[in-house]
Parts: sequence; structure tokens; C-alpha cells
Amino acid sequence: MKSLLPTFSYAVLFVCVICMLLIGPSQYSFEIAPRTFVSPVDPVVWLALLALLFSKNRPTLRELIRSLPVTGVCFVGLAALSLLRAENLLKGAKEIFQFVEYLVAAYLVFVGSLREPALRRMSFRMAGVATTLILLLALIQYGVPFFPDFRVAGTFGNSNVLGGFLALTIPVWFGLLACVRRPFFSLWHLVCFAGSAFVLLSGGAAVGVIVAVVLMAALRGARTILLAVVVVVVLCLFAWPHMPRANSEAFVRSASLYDNDGAPTQRYTEWQAALFMTRENPLLGVGAGNYQDNIGMYYGYLPSPEHAAEPDSQNLYLVLSSSCGIPALVFFLGLLLEMTTRAIRGYLTETDPVMKGLLLGATGGIVAFSIACIWSPLLVRGIGIPLAFLFALTSVATSAGVYAGSSNPK
Repeated sequence: MKSLLPTFSYAVLFVCVICMLLIGPSQYSFEIAPRTFVSPVDPVVWLALLALLFSKNRPTLRELIRSLPVTGVCFVGLAALSLLRAENLLKGAKEIFQFVEYLVAAYLVFVGSLREPALRRMSFRMAGVATTLILLLALIQYGVPFFPDFRVAGTFGNSNVLGGFLALTIPVWFGLLACVRRPFFSLWHLVCFAGSAFVLLSGGAAVGVIVAVVLMAALRGARTILLAVVVVVVLCLFAWPHMPRANSEAFVRSASLYDNDGAPTQRYTEWQAALFMTRENPLLGVGAGNYQDNIGMYYGYLPSPEHAAEPDSQNLYLVLSSSCGIPALVFFLGLLLEMTTRAIRGYLTETDPVMKGLLLGATGGIVAFSIACIWSPLLVRGIGIPLAFLFALTSVATSAGVYAGSSNPK
């Protein structure tokens, strides 16, 4: 019976990873307590981690812990320490639990899965299927006239969060398109890249994608830079302004400094209030998860908001600095920088075209995500699992020697 446990655990892990990749990119959740929500993927992540620890060909606990980025661990630890300042401990605990789930548990599950050939191949396929299905749903919503721009969201709550997801995935399609030379797959990558750009309605995410595409082209060489310039010019001058929803106008609305009456938009007024909150609470903030409960008292002489801010329109970095403290923010930025440099290093040394395209896409995806977070707090349900997948991909591709018997990550 004991000998069957590793095989059974491996089967459970296989199913759990499929579920994580298919239902992870969604903000569907159910309320278990007042303003406390649980996503269907949450228990799956922890079950997958347990199955990983007992599965065949499993990494040891020490190997898994060594794979964790120090910057990510420090960020989670400092965020947890900020609970000493939290007035609402339940909200704070929920926020820390989410950080641990995405940056530790899901990350470790994907690291353990991507080092195993069968799980790796399945993971890549399921990630592609999930992204394609979300794109198809968003295209349907985009084409329905009575859907407002803000509700063109795919499986997410609004277009801001969908924009964050597209910031992660559009560069991956571009990276695969640039590196993989297979007619059918190239056509699929091209269609998904174009379709994703079609449904993008978040200005911050659009800026992130443009910067990421140009950076990726620079890594590829002069010919790809020319292709990237052509793509950006076509999108900005000919495609986005003339699409059915005039995407370029939606970009401006979602990131403009002033409203139609010439008054500063609430988005930027709140940013300034968050700066005041950070200045008064620089070390530990006001406690993770307690941003919304405290932001109102820091408006001071600023115009008080007459209505609630548009959902997911805050600045993630100001949210983290004001709620978890400046040290936690620095380590989060360090995590993004570390993963970006790992992805670049992996891309430059990789020889397999698919892995090379994925690593180039991961580089662009993390960069685009980092820029989009200026306009949206994207460390949320639905985005955390795809982000953990990209982080794990870069870690496995650049740490082949971490695992005994795993000298080749492909």
C-alpha cells in the first residue's frame, strides 16, 4: 500500500495542476464570511502542494525551499510583520494567506511540476488552452453591444484585471511567434496575439505591452526590432483607434489625469493620499489588507471622493508601501527584477525553440505586468496563479542543477 502512495500522489498532482491552470485565471469566488471570499482554485493549490511532497520523482522539501526566491520570501515575511499595525486582523490574514498561496504554494507546485517532462508538456498545453478560452470569451463580450467597456473582462471582474492578464500573456504569444517556426502553431500564436490586442481596453496594460514587445525585440535582434516597430505603429495608428470600441479612447479614459470637467480624476487623487499614508507609516504601513479601511483619512486638503473609485484602479506599489511598508515594497520590486533577469538569462542560454520563446515571453510578460501595476493593483485573484506559473518557468529554466537527477529542464 505504501508503494502505491507516490503513484497515487502523482496522479492527484497531475489533475490538480490541470485544474490550477484551467480555473486559476478567473475571479469567480464565493463568500464564506462577510467580505471574505474563497476561489475554487484555493483548495486545489494546497492539495497539489501536498500531493507534490508525496509523489514519485518528487523533489525533497529542502530542494523546494532552495528554489524559493529570497526576495519573494522576504516580501511575504515583511507583509506578515505588517499585521502588527493592522486594525482589521481578519482582512490582513486573508491578504497574507493570498500572498503565501501565490508566491509560495502555487510557485512550488509549478516548480515541481515543470521539472518533470510529462507534467511540463501537459502544463504548457493547458496554459495555452486556458488562455485561448479566456480570449474567446472576451472576444464574445467585446462584440456584444450592451456590454460596457469595463465589463469586457473574460473570466475576470473587469477590464482592468483582464488587462493585467493580457499584459502577462500577450508577450508570451509574441515570444512564441518570434522563436517557434511551425506553421500551425505560428498561425495559432499570431491569431491569439492579434485577438488579445483586440480585446485590450486598459491603458496601463497597453503601455506595458508596448514596452515589453520593444524590449523583447531588442533581445531578438535588429530584424525583430523592425517587426516590433511595425506592429506597434499598426496597433497605435491603424488598429486600436478604428476598432468597434475605439480601444485607444478607452486607454485614455482608463488612465487620464483629468475628467471631462477638467477636475483631477479620483485615481490620481487617491494615489496622492496613498503617498501621504506611506509617509506617515513608512516601516510597516497600516497593515496588509487594511488599505481601503484607512485611505479615507489621508485625503487632507485633497478633494474628497464623492463616490467609490473604479474597481482595481489603484497603484499596486502605493498600496503595498502604504499597507505593508516601504521595505516590503522594495522586496516585491526586487522579486520582479530577479525574475526578469532570470528569464533573460534563460532565454539567452536556451536552445530549444519552444522554451526559448516561452522565456522570451516570460521576460516581456513580467515587464508588462510590472508596468500595468502602476495603474491597477494586479496581485489579486485570477492573476496570482498565472504570475506564479511564469515565475516558476523562469526558475526551472535557470536552475537545472538545483534538483538531483534533473540536469536538463526541457
